Amino acid sequence: MATIIIGLCLYVIALPLLPQLSFWWQKRHNQTNSVPIHTQTNTSPEQKKQEKPTDTRLIIPSLGLNEVVYTDGSLASLNKGPGWRNKTAKPTSGGNTVIVGHRFTYSGASVFYHLNKVKVGEVVALFWEGKEFNYKVREIKVVSATAIEIESPTKNDQLTLYTCTPIWSAKDRLVIIADEIFEEGVSRYE
Repeated sequence: MATIIIGLCLYVIALPLLPQLSFWWQKRHNQTNSVPIHTQTNTSPEQKKQEKPTDTRLIIPSLGLNEVVYTDGSLASLNKGPGWRNKTAKPTSGGNTVIVGHRFTYSGASVFYHLNKVKVGEVVALFWEGKEFNYKVREIKVVSATAIEIESPTKNDQLTLYTCTPIWSAKDRLVIIADEIFEEGVSRYE
């Protein structure tokens, strides 16, 4: 019985550290789970068509994050991965597109565990309805959990990502704001 109790205690202690160990291992061995962002690669139009995801997907190359975004707007879908906030803009309509995700849970997807490692100037991609939207991180901030203005409509096209912070707490929100960028000569509606 003591062995079972000790084993369970070690499991509970080690589980929160697994995402950090996995991230370290991926970086050490240059393993990423991401596809290229097309504004940063020298690929032909044929290669771009073959590589583009057809589902709704968020890609943050520096984190090795390549996750399906759930667009049903339900809080229950956050246990599967990042979710689009249904009262915010879709990238196809312009404005403030907001995606949220858990930083840590014992039972669900902790897709934004490493969101604090994103840096200003990085480029992230959002694939939506078969179209690619690229965003450059402009601002990183921490706001209170009641700061609902981070979901407010904006005139400019932007992506807002947020999660709980500090880790293992829902006290505040870590917010990443990124502005849409465009390839030269390519309309986002093509």
